[in-house]
Amino acid sequence: MITRTLALAGLYASTALAVCTKLEDCPQYETLKTNDCQQFHHFLLRGSTSPYPGHVIETVAKVCDQLNTESTPHACGYEDIEYWAMNGGDRWCKSAHEGAINGAAQMRNYTERCPDSHLILMGFSQGGSVGLDVLGGGGGKLWGCDQESNPAMDISTAPGSKGT
Repeated sequence: MITRTLALAGLYASTALAVCTKLEDCPQYETLKTNDCQQFHHFLLRGSTSPYPGHVIETVAKVCDQLNTESTPHACGYEDIEYWAMNGGDRWCKSAHEGAINGAAQMRNYTERCPDSHLILMGFSQGGSVGLDVLGGGGGKLWGCDQESNPAMDISTAPGSKGT
């Protein structure tokens, strides 16, 4: 039992260390980064202190591998939501608010240019929390600070109605 547990822990550790988080370390994903109009477009929110694009780039690549076919080679891609991605007290609150505001603005700008696209919002760690703030509104007491509020997306209009 202990041997099996140690083997699983070792496998987990080697997998965690092999995760691609920086685009320059993962050139195979560079072609997915675009702000061109696509049928399916991911908006990525990285975790606290992570480099762009963050921990979910490999998942995005797997999704896009299924959607980018010979007949539609550029149906799927991504862009980073720009935000500070810092943790620790007040830095978290400022970072999360910035991410929520920027995420909503980037998604709004994209749907204005690309009204037929389906939007996919993905986040890891703090990025997951910020993604919820983008969609459902955010603000309030968190991690010993007060996060400034932001409105929820309206699901009856774009970009709120474009989520996949």
